[in-house]
Amino acid sequence: MKLYHFTSETHLKEIIKSGYIKLSPSNLERPINERVDKENMRTVADNDDVRPVVWLTSTPVIKGDETGVYNIDDAKRKAIDQALADGKITKEQYEILIESKTSVRIAVEKTQDMFRWTRWAEENGIESKWFKALKQAAADYGNFYVCEREIPVGEFVQVEINGKQADITDFSKI
Repeated sequence: MKLYHFTSETHLKEIIKSGYIKLSPSNLERPINERVDKENMRTVADNDDVRPVVWLTSTPVIKGDETGVYNIDDAKRKAIDQALADGKITKEQYEILIESKTSVRIAVEKTQDMFRWTRWAEENGIESKWFKALKQAAADYGNFYVCEREIPVGEFVQVEINGKQADITDFSKI
């Protein structure tokens, strides 16, 4: 079974450079003190290190994203807008932060350590109100999977950029 990791073109370059998809917040806890980390060009929270994961989905095509699951939601957009207004980030950094997280699709084969998010979250003690809020925010939450390890580029079976197949045998061409 194939699972997919969607990301931006900027993040794909980071993935290729590092050699793997990095872990990110698991959302087991509601974010505390969310803010912009301008050095790493991401929004961060004080509790991001609680069971970090790589997010995957069994959905091969993302249609619309009004909920901010793959792109930024209103709260993150406000924090990013404020960071720009306060001079904490440059216009270039701002553009990276708000770019689409669906322009790149990375396919991997499901392994034993990739779990359906709903079951994993329940087994790892997610608070019920927060769990309900997350499920309401994403209509396709039942298709989400998580992996508690970084996924190396050697496990990629396909990469598409804006719907076009990329050559995964030579990442220097990307």
